[in-house]
Amino acid sequence: MTGLLPGGHTVLRYMSPNGQVLQLAGPGAGSEGVWLGDGPDGLGSVDVKAIFEAAARQYGETYVGETMDHLELDLPIHVLGDSPDDFRRKKSMVANTIERHRQGWLTTYTTADGWRWLAVRKLGMQPAYDTDPGPKRGATFDL
Repeated sequence: MTGLLPGGHTVLRYMSPNGQVLQLAGPGAGSEGVWLGDGPDGLGSVDVKAIFEAAARQYGETYVGETMDHLELDLPIHVLGDSPDDFRRKKSMVANTIERHRQGWLTTYTTADGWRWLAVRKLGMQPAYDTDPGPKRGATFDL
């Protein structure tokens, strides 16, 4: 992920509902054995749709407001441990930190936009590999 900061990095962090922070991109990324992979999808903006209302015998429409739909992100997350057991512990830590039922925050900083906070929930954590991860020390997961 090429960033806009002078160091060439964009800061991307996940903050859990409990306050635990995973540094996914930027300085310190990977220090917990977890970092953002290539090709995150959906980090743009949410589509906004205008709502109009029309009365009987009215020419045209009256603007009422807008609605924002939800946005789905696809984040490839690399998890790497020192041993197969350490990998399983870190994979479990990621699965428990990024929750489905409680809202967490994906925070990002660039020099162009400043800080942006996105309220996020986990829909799933699918492995991005074709073989058994048991004997391995690392894997990539699509969140």
